[in-house]
Amino acid sequence: MKTVNIIPLIKNAISLLEPSFKKHQVKYIAKIDSETLHLKADNIQLTQIIFNLIINAIYYSKPNDLIVIELTETEHNMCLKISDQGEGVPAENIDKVFQPFFTTKPVGEGSGLGLSVVHGIVTSHKGSITVENNTPQGATFIINLPKL
Repeated sequence: MKTVNIIPLIKNAISLLEPSFKKHQVKYIAKIDSETLHLKADNIQLTQIIFNLIINAIYYSKPNDLIVIELTETEHNMCLKISDQGEGVPAENIDKVFQPFFTTKPVGEGSGLGLSVVHGIVTSHKGSITVENNTPQGATFIINLPKL
């Protein structure tokens, strides 16, 4: 782990996923107010978190849906929220989404390891990840990580 500025990682991930946004006809907005936000983290693992959550948001979105990627900070933490307008997470699955091999995707489209890996990475960085449903629809994944 080393000191990492998470802002370029998020912007780079969005840029690399631009073809996926276009292919699925999904729009996005990035709400990032600063140019620097430093964490003690593993660069590759942070990128994996960002990619996985955005790819899932795209997968569960319909054409013309909006994905919101929002980064905020407090004195001691940063908060990354990735919201979609998909179907949301059924109540009976809220407690299962971070379990290994749990998936709602059809056979062959997902292993059920993505969110489990994300959860493990966030935990290893002394952070937390939660999911909540949006009103009227969709889900928001909320990651809190300690700043330097």
